[in-house]
Amino acid sequence: MKKLIKNKVVINYIYNSMYQLLTIIIPIITIPYVSRIFGAKGMGIYGYTFSVAQFFYIVGMFGISSYGIREIAYVRNYRKTTTKKFWDIWSLQVITSLCGLAIYMVCIIYFNLLDYKIAFLFQIPFLLNAIFDISWFFIAMEDFKKTVTRNIIVKIIGLILIFTFVKKPSDIYIYILINSSIVFLGSLTLWFFIKEYIGKFHIKNVNIKQHINGAALILIPQFSIQIYTSLDKILIGKLSTIEQVGFYDQSQRIARIALAIVTSLSVVLMPRIANMFARNEIKKVEEYIVKSVNFTLVSSVFIMSVIIGISKNFVPWFFGSQFNVIILYMMLTSLIILFIAVGGVFANQYTLPTNKNKEYIIPLVAASVINITLNIILVPKFQALGGVISIVITEFIVCLLRIILVKKYLNIKKIFKGTYGYYFAGALVAISVYVSGDFVIGGFLGLVIQGFVGLIVYVMILYIVDNPIKKEIVNKIKEKKSLKTSNK
Repeated sequence: MKKLIKNKVVINYIYNSMYQLLTIIIPIITIPYVSRIFGAKGMGIYGYTFSVAQFFYIVGMFGISSYGIREIAYVRNYRKTTTKKFWDIWSLQVITSLCGLAIYMVCIIYFNLLDYKIAFLFQIPFLLNAIFDISWFFIAMEDFKKTVTRNIIVKIIGLILIFTFVKKPSDIYIYILINSSIVFLGSLTLWFFIKEYIGKFHIKNVNIKQHINGAALILIPQFSIQIYTSLDKILIGKLSTIEQVGFYDQSQRIARIALAIVTSLSVVLMPRIANMFARNEIKKVEEYIVKSVNFTLVSSVFIMSVIIGISKNFVPWFFGSQFNVIILYMMLTSLIILFIAVGGVFANQYTLPTNKNKEYIIPLVAASVINITLNIILVPKFQALGGVISIVITEFIVCLLRIILVKKYLNIKKIFKGTYGYYFAGALVAISVYVSGDFVIGGFLGLVIQGFVGLIVYVMILYIVDNPIKKEIVNKIKEKKSLKTSNK
C-alpha cells in the first residue's frame, strides 16, 4: 500500500512536470515571435490588461482554487460527502465569479483604463473561465491525468491559432482574444469527467454559507499575491509608460516559466499532505517537507544560476535587440525562483493543507504592503528596474517570513541541514556560465553549450561537497547492494 501511494505521487509529479515542460516549450516558441511583432508597447498592453483581468479573476474565484483542493482532499474517500462538498463549493464559485465579472465590466466601462478598452473586453473570456474552472477538484482527487491532458491540448491549439492569425502589430487584440478564449474553452472540457467522482446536482441541498469563511480566509492571501504580482504592472503603467510595463513583464517571463517546473511538486503534494494531516500522520508530513525542500533547493538554485549566466546572450536572441535593456533585470529577477520555490514549500505543502491560516496569510499581507510602497518609491525614478528591485525584495521577505512562522511546528535546522552546498555550487555555476558566454557561438547552440557547462559544474561540486541529496543517493545505492547480497 505504501509503495502504491508513493508511486501515485511519482506518477502525478510526472504528469504535472509534462505539462510544466510544455509551458516552457510553448513560450520559447511564441515569445520571440510575438515580442518581435508587437515590441515593448504591444507586450506592455497585453501585460497591463491581463494583470487587471487576473486581479478580478482572483477576486471572483474567492480563494476556491486552494480551499477546494484542501476540503475535497479531506473527504475524497467518501463519494456522498464529496458530492455534497463539491456542489456547495462550486455554487459559491459561480456566485463570486459573476460578481467579479460584473465589477470588472463596470470598471472598464466607467473608468479610463489607459484607453485600451478593446483589449480589456477581449480579456472577458478569461474571467468567464472562473465560473467553470473545476481543475481544483481533480487536483484534490489526485487525478492529474485529466487536467494535464486538457492543458496540453489547450496549449497546442493556442499555439496553432497564434501562428495562424497573429501577423502584424495591430493583431495584439487577436492575440489577447486567443489567449483568453482558449483557457475558457479548456475549462469546459473537464465537466465531461466530473460524473466519474460525484452524484447529480440538487439545488435544494446546496449550502454555501458554511464555506464562505474558509474560502474568504484563502482569498485574503491570494488577493494579497495579486496586489504585488498584478498591481505592480498597473503601478508601472501609471507611474511610467506602457513600454516600461513591457520591459518589466518580459524580464520576469523566463523566471516565471522556470518556477512552474520547480513548484510543480507543491501542486502534487498539497492534496497528499492534506489527506495525511486529516489522518493525523504528522511525522510523515515532516518527512515529505524535508525531502521536498531539498529537491526544491537543488533544482531552483541550478535554474536560477543558469539564467543569471546566460542572460547576456539569451535576451537579444530570444526577445530581440530592442529588449537588451532587460538583461540586468532578468539577472535580478531570477532570484525570485529560489525565494518563491522555497517559500512555496512551507506555504503550499504545510501551512495551507494543515489549516494554519494565520501562518499562510501574514507573509502575503505584509508583502502586498511592502511591494506597493517600494513601487511607489522606486518606479518614478528607476521605472521598470524599480519594479524589478521591488519584486525581488518582496519575495525575499515573503520567503523569510514563511520560514520564521513555521519554526514552532517544524524543525527548521533539520530541514535545511547541509544545504549550504547547493548555494556554493550555484554561485560557481553562475560565474562559469557567464564567463563561457564570451567563448561560445551565438544563438541557440551557444546557449545549450552554456547550460551544459553549468550542469557539469553543478554536478561536480555537489559530488565533492556534502549535501542531503548526495547522502540520499549514496544510501539508496547501499540499500540496493545490501538487498542484492541478501537475496544471493
